[in-house]
Amino acid sequence: MNTADQKTLETWGKSIDGNIPVTIVLNGDSQGKEIKKFCDQLSSLAPQVQVSTSRNDESEFSYIKASENLRFASIPQDKELEPFLEALQISVKSRSDLPEVLPENQFPAMKSPAVFELFVTPQCVFCPTAVKGMVAAVSNSHGSIESTDGNESNFVTLYIIDGMFYNEKAAAQGIKSVPTLILDDGFRWTGSIKAAEAMEMAANRDPAAMGADTMEGILMEGKAGFISDLMAGEKKIFPAIIEILAKGKWSERLGAMVAMEDLIDKHPTIAAQAAEPLWAHFEKMDDSAKGDALYILGLCAPPHFRSAFADVAKGDFSDEVKEAAAEAVEALDDATK
Repeated sequence: MNTADQKTLETWGKSIDGNIPVTIVLNGDSQGKEIKKFCDQLSSLAPQVQVSTSRNDESEFSYIKASENLRFASIPQDKELEPFLEALQISVKSRSDLPEVLPENQFPAMKSPAVFELFVTPQCVFCPTAVKGMVAAVSNSHGSIESTDGNESNFVTLYIIDGMFYNEKAAAQGIKSVPTLILDDGFRWTGSIKAAEAMEMAANRDPAAMGADTMEGILMEGKAGFISDLMAGEKKIFPAIIEILAKGKWSERLGAMVAMEDLIDKHPTIAAQAAEPLWAHFEKMDDSAKGDALYILGLCAPPHFRSAFADVAKGDFSDEVKEAAAEAVEALDDATK
């Protein structure tokens, strides 16, 4: 940290009232050590910042969690520092005190979760404006998604990623210039980024088009019921949950299975739509995923799947998979009695 940034932090620390909680989320990468060092310096120069640390090996990268939906995968410095400090202050403000991004009563209501990734660099002249606009917009989005049980959830998340600090991530996303904003690995804006336009785009997406990465993030936060509610509201199975059940890690599949169990319990007809696409992936799954898939299929598949499950139970598969297939047959038989 250079002298100018240190002075900025000291001055900022003297200007704030009350404590500001910050969490460092580490996944074991080398950048995480640098992030922790920065946060230690931050709390030393501004003691009101209360830093805690958590571990998440499933995370793609380490980051500073300023709030539930504001996350910085960077070492805020130079031109990145001021918007980062503003984000810390916004994270503890009430919604009525937040900067206005859209006219009153015109903020879009989200139909499905959204994840934004905003790529910046410390020397970028235009990046601070983009960060400030998106931080305000995403902070205003708090509670804009309501599940069918009436509970509000905050599922609009913004990652501010230093493209030089995480250069492999930037390269993988094809980042050629900054600032660049990406919505769910799809829509992107480069250069002049209008936060209101980006939020409108997020609000008007088809919930069924949710990416697997976005769904995985929600499931890993224990929000399987929300995914179930979304699918029930749309009356269809989302492709992302099939992808996770077929290709996801065990911890990710577990969340997807909980969502499917909830959907099977409340809306079995909708849940039955998962049978054909999930079965189409069966041969290419590893044994653990096959066992999980057979468990879900046994609960939701139509009766004509019985012969397919019986073939697996007698076929050239591992004992684990054959046992799961036999149990799927039993579950179908019980359901049709």
